[in-house]
Amino acid sequence: MTHVSHTATTVATTRFVPHATLAMGTLGALVGGTMAAAKNIRSVKEGDMAREEAVRGVVREAAGTGLATAAATAVVGTLGITGFAAGVGIVALATGTKYLWDAGTNKMAASEPEAAPATVEKKATATKTSTKKTKVKK
Repeated sequence: MTHVSHTATTVATTRFVPHATLAMGTLGALVGGTMAAAKNIRSVKEGDMAREEAVRGVVREAAGTGLATAAATAVVGTLGITGFAAGVGIVALATGTKYLWDAGTNKMAASEPEAAPATVEKKATATKTSTKKTKVKK
């Protein structure tokens, strides 16, 4: 009897894994995109980044965090891990997946030829120079 009830519980639990995976992936994409947008807005305002580059960065981050979170949720849910161990598993797997995503997308971005030079001009910053004279002893 134990085997039957365990199997029924596993079937009932794994039936919800696709829904949880989709929900968590969406949440991960929203959080990652929001964080990237907050960072890139400041860079655009300061003139360090073009708007198009900022939008590409937000999309890349949203996709990466969404896929990493979804993949981690799918693995942990399929294995039937629950409680605190599930949280630790999701964080560990999502971190590793996002690390691999960043390595792959950074390598792809570096190998792309630039179509046009960036239109962002850095703001000139004035540097204060010292006019203090020093006396040299002979």
